[in-house]
Order: sequence, then structure tokens, then C-alpha cells
Amino acid sequence: MELELANVFEKMADYIEAVEEEKALVEKQARDARLSSIQEKFSAATGESFDEEVLGKLSSADPTVLETIEKLAHTTEEGLGGPSSRRSQIAPLTPNEEVKLAGDRLVNFSIGGM
Repeated sequence: MELELANVFEKMADYIEAVEEEKALVEKQARDARLSSIQEKFSAATGESFDEEVLGKLSSADPTVLETIEKLAHTTEEGLGGPSSRRSQIAPLTPNEEVKLAGDRLVNFSIGGM
């Protein structure tokens, strides 16, 4: 009876060990995929790649830190915005256009616009 009980405990321990190994493998694959994504975005933005020291630090970072870095890299990749619409007006090409534009700005300024 004791031998059977020992076998059951041994099989339970083997099962738990296999589940833990599988969980660790899945977590490592997810971390590696996230690191690869971050590294690709960094390389696309800067033209450089991470050195081994940075990769080592990132690989041991908390998953929430990696998630934050990945979101920041994604935001930077999309761009943070464009020029102000106020400054993107077309510049006058002729002296007459310059005079008209200056007059328009004066009128807008005097009535409180701009």
C-alpha cells in the first residue's frame, strides 16, 4: 500500500513539473515575441539595434514594463502628430498675395480673431 501511495505521489510530482515547464515555456515564448516586436520597432525608428546589455535587462523586466515599452514604441512608430493647422497655411507667392494676406490678418486681429 505504501509503495502504491509513493507511486501516486511521484506521478503527481511529475505531472506538476511538466505543467510548470510548459507554463514557463509559454511565458518565455510570449516574452521573446514581445522583445522581438520592441526591438523591430526600435530598429525601424532609430536604425540601430539593442546591445546585449539592454536585451538582458529587458528580458528580465516585469511583463507590465515590457507592455508599456511596447505601447510606447507602437505610438512612436505611428507618429505623435503633425504640424499645427495654423502654421500650415500656404505662403503667398506674389506681392499682391502678400498684401491681401497682411490685410486679412490685420482685419482678423482687429476683430479679435486669429
